[in-house]
Amino acid sequence: GKSLNRTTKVDVTGVLTEVTSGELTSATFTDHTYTEEVYGTYVGPTLRVNFDPNVTGSLSAHFGGSVQALYGTSDMLITQGTDALTYTVEDSNTGFMFAGELDAGLSMALSPNIQIGAGVFAGMTSGAPIVTNANSITDALDSDPVVTLGQGNWQNYGLKGSITARF
Repeated sequence: GKSLNRTTKVDVTGVLTEVTSGELTSATFTDHTYTEEVYGTYVGPTLRVNFDPNVTGSLSAHFGGSVQALYGTSDMLITQGTDALTYTVEDSNTGFMFAGELDAGLSMALSPNIQIGAGVFAGMTSGAPIVTNANSITDALDSDPVVTLGQGNWQNYGLKGSITARF
């Protein structure tokens, strides 16, 4: 399985100055907050391949990769607020997504039964929940934009560490 979540929060306090038709106008944004949360839980099979060659007596290398076919529910909660008004949009959908990950690292045996390791990983999830604009507006004054829950790609990368104890 896999669990995804991401929160983006923007607090805007300041003055926007705009020049139109040679005139100077300004609008003040006070306590304007935009929060975007997307998350989901998914289950499905994973195919994993590892190659762990021994480099020296106590040092080993690690190379691995996995692919996943996942099914689950994605959710979105958008909140945009000022002192006078709060605008909230919620959306949910169910469907498939696919994920893959590659990793590499080194491990060292501290004893015959204890091993520590460190490495790097990079992965991508296709079909992950993202916020999209549902309107195709040619004139911004025609209607308010409406956000919906769409599908896109999430990339992640980082460091991995492990401690292995054999009994």
